[in-house]
Amino acid sequence: MRDARCVVFVEVRSRGQKALVPAAQTVDRHKQRRLGRSALVFFARHPEYSEFGSRFDVLGIDRTRGRAAAISWIRDAFRPEVDGER
Repeated sequence: MRDARCVVFVEVRSRGQKALVPAAQTVDRHKQRRLGRSALVFFARHPEYSEFGSRFDVLGIDRTRGRAAAISWIRDAFRPEVDGER
């Protein structure tokens, strides 16, 4: 998605009621690196965004029985460690 002149990559995670950790906390370093590489591919394929910044957000959805899901949005959740990092 875009936020002004920033391309925002959003990882959406969902967990059920028996999860040990909140959904938003399940984006580990391996997943962060994969998302970083995906962002590099995106920018390579879309040079029209070459002057834009980038950001990585995480959206966590935690479901509990009998209640509405709890949703957490972590803006600028991490900075991936990849070659050619933006």
